[in-house]
Amino acid sequence: MSYKHLTIKEREILMFLRAKGLSIRAVALRLGRNPSTISRELKRCAGNYSPSKADNDYHQKRQNCHKKRLLDSHPQLRRQIVHYILDLHWSPEQITARFNKEHQGTIPKEFVHSITPDHGTEFLHLDEISERLGVTVYWPDPYSPEQRGTNENTNGLIREYFPKRTDIDNYTEQDVEHCQKQLNQRPRKVLNYE
Repeated sequence: MSYKHLTIKEREILMFLRAKGLSIRAVALRLGRNPSTISRELKRCAGNYSPSKADNDYHQKRQNCHKKRLLDSHPQLRRQIVHYILDLHWSPEQITARFNKEHQGTIPKEFVHSITPDHGTEFLHLDEISERLGVTVYWPDPYSPEQRGTNENTNGLIREYFPKRTDIDNYTEQDVEHCQKQLNQRPRKVLNYE
C-alpha cells in the first residue's frame, strides 16, 4: 500500500463537497481516498477549512520533518560501510562497533540516541563507548531477534538490493544512493504509510 498526500486540487474538492453537506465517507469515495485520510485532514484544520492554508501547513511541516542524514554528508563513510556490508559480510552490529571505535566523538550527538546490539564479541567494550557517546544501550535477550525488529527488517531490505556474497566493485555510488533513497522513502506501516 502506498500513501499519497492530498493535493491542493483534492483539498479544494474536499472543501466544496463538505460545504454541500456530503459526509466524510462520501467525500472519500469521490476522491478515491480512505475516509480516515479525509477525517485526519479535517481534524488538522479544525474550524473553517481552507484548502490553501491546509496545503501551506502541509508543505511547511514537510520541510521541517526531514532528519539530517549522516551518510549524505560523509561519502567516504558511506563507501566504508558498503564495503563492510558487501565485501566483508559484516552485520550492522559489527559495523556499528567498528564505527564507534574508529569515529568516537566525530558523530554529532543528535544522530545517536541509543544502541541496541546483539551479544556478539564485537560489543565487549560497548559500555565504555556508550559512556563516551552519552547514549543508552538496550541489551536484548540472547537469541531474540524480534527485540531488534527494525534492525532485522532493514537488513533484509538492504539484502534485496545487495545480496550476500556479492562483490562491492559491481556496484556504483548511484546504486547505493538508489537503495538509500528507496528505503528512506518506503511507506512505513508504523508511520501510517508515510
